[in-house]
Amino acid sequence: METEATPSGVAFLFVFLGFLSYNFSNMKEENKINKEQWNQFVLANQGSFLQSWEWGEFQERVEKRIFRFSGEGWAAQFIENKLPGVNKFYWYAPKGPMIAISDWPIANSKIQKITEEIKKTAGKDVIFFRLGPEWDLSSRSSLVASGFSQLPYD
Repeated sequence: METEATPSGVAFLFVFLGFLSYNFSNMKEENKINKEQWNQFVLANQGSFLQSWEWGEFQERVEKRIFRFSGEGWAAQFIENKLPGVNKFYWYAPKGPMIAISDWPIANSKIQKITEEIKKTAGKDVIFFRLGPEWDLSSRSSLVASGFSQLPYD
């Protein structure tokens, strides 16, 4: 979890009360692209090592569940985190999602696709997801337009 905000690292939170009915039987194949393709996309689009395939592998070694989603011009790696005191989880994409530089004019539609994929995949115990993109402040309008709220400490 990010402990401080930076001008280019604005984190957003979106709570989906409506997707509590989804379950993991609806899960699609999450690894449509391989490790090399994933990392090439990260590098080509100024992504962070926190979105690298290797960071996901490390998280799996410390017993976290990883979910990777990708589509044309976007990719996001989520880490499942347990909420303290309850048997519920949230998903966090540190420094993600990544959107292809050439697709910034249509970033809002990419955010909608990411949201759709999460809704299809998240189980009933996932109560929200958090994005922590490394985007400049002017780019956050795409997230706000998609229904996200800025966290008060960012």
